[in-house]
Amino acid sequence: MQWKDKLTLMTHDMPYLENSAQAHALLANAIMASLENTGNMLANEEALNEVAQHFERAIQIYPYFLNWHFDLGRVYFIQADYAKAKEAFLKAVDIDNSFSETYAYLLDVALMEGNPQDVVVYSNRLLEYNPNDIQLLLHLSTGYYFTQDFDSVLDVNKRIIAIDSAVAEAHLNMAYAHIALENMDEAYLCFLKGQSLNPGLRDVEVLADMLKIN
Repeated sequence: MQWKDKLTLMTHDMPYLENSAQAHALLANAIMASLENTGNMLANEEALNEVAQHFERAIQIYPYFLNWHFDLGRVYFIQADYAKAKEAFLKAVDIDNSFSETYAYLLDVALMEGNPQDVVVYSNRLLEYNPNDIQLLLHLSTGYYFTQDFDSVLDVNKRIIAIDSAVAEAHLNMAYAHIALENMDEAYLCFLKGQSLNPGLRDVEVLADMLKIN
């Protein structure tokens, strides 16, 4: 019965492999796979905690392997423990700063935490891999806006429009930046363009109020 399946076998063998980093990581991944098969990762908090403990133990034994820090960060992210997730992902970056998925998670953490400085950093890092990703550019625009770098907001959204002039959000983002810079005529023109492309956006209503448009 100890050989019923991979997870059963690994769980049985773990007491004999307490000092094996690879054994802890393999068991953690096996538990994660079983949770993913359920379709609800958050359904079993106890199992997620066990996964984290095994990755932590693997890292304690051998701290130089990217995957274990990355996977530990994923567990913390699922649990919405963003501070610990960020710490784990940054350790993964220290080991290998070329793995783009790590930066994708760091950007997600920054968005969840509402940290515009980090949004700028990690959006820019990911754009090195995919410079024409409009969603990344929109995130970058948001980061610049909330760090009050309004000239950069304009530059980023001009870049979006050069890729696809039908992105309403880019025109509306420029309207926000022009308002902040007190360029009201330019703001009005950008607002009209964005409104014409997608009049149902919430930002259309907000900007109409800011521009005092009936």
